[in-house]
Amino acid sequence: MVFLIALGLIAGGLVPVQTSVNSRLRQDINEPFLASGISFLVGTLFLIIFGLFTGSPFIGFSELGQLPWWGYLGGVLATICLTANIFMFGELGSVLAIVLPMVGQIIFGILIDTFGWFGTQVIPLTAMKVGGAILVLLGIILIVVFPSLHHRSITTKQSGSKLFWEIGGIVSGMIYASEIAINGHVGKVLHSPIHAAFLTFLISTILLLGFVTVRGNITRLALIRKNHTPWWGFLGGIIGGFSIYLAALLVPQIGNGSAITLGILGQIAISLLIDTFGLLGGQKRPAERVQIIGLFVLIVGVVFTELL
Repeated sequence: MVFLIALGLIAGGLVPVQTSVNSRLRQDINEPFLASGISFLVGTLFLIIFGLFTGSPFIGFSELGQLPWWGYLGGVLATICLTANIFMFGELGSVLAIVLPMVGQIIFGILIDTFGWFGTQVIPLTAMKVGGAILVLLGIILIVVFPSLHHRSITTKQSGSKLFWEIGGIVSGMIYASEIAINGHVGKVLHSPIHAAFLTFLISTILLLGFVTVRGNITRLALIRKNHTPWWGFLGGIIGGFSIYLAALLVPQIGNGSAITLGILGQIAISLLIDTFGLLGGQKRPAERVQIIGLFVLIVGVVFTELL
């Protein structure tokens, strides 16, 4: 169990690393959808090579035929989440755009486990899990929201109600929780979490690059050479592909809610580490006391949900 918990933390911890790497590529070509499409394409190629090295055969049509219709929605949902996040950052500001999806992930992850949706194993809801989830949410608020309130950095547009985008943020998290559950089931049916991650990345690549081509922005690829994008700027897809692979591996074994909770802890812990020491070219922002307290509360919440 300890090994699985470690994998869950690693899967989440890779997310902020991927984000930091992708930000360089996005900055160079100034087209978020194209940058994401390139990242997914690199991830798709990586998963093919990864599958060959681990002895996983190519997916057969007979195996694909065993998937339910919603088994192909992983890549679609990933693309929807990506698009939603791009717009939410502009409408809600960085803090709410991070917190609200996490709230949706935790709530819907618990519901998926409780009712066994998307072919997941039914995991009964207990008072300990509810208490742990509440502590996790409290930890997220302490880490993300409180420092921003202190520095008055929750920025949103002043005109109009933000209720639509706030609800959309929670729904985005619910969609992501569904994607994780679907990938877990696909990996189980195909007997390979690598294939599950590959299918998601392939579909997302087609959707994103197709969208960029229709918009006529594919020519921005020339900016990669012009701006001398470093080689590590293309590693985001590899990092993301491995993260999704780990999630697909974990869901059938520990449940969707647990995979999400551990992922959130890993994501926040590594984000704080990157900010504190200014890693990966980021601005150095030492962790505040309230953030350290929040991280402790978050860890206690994970212990409640996973170990007690």
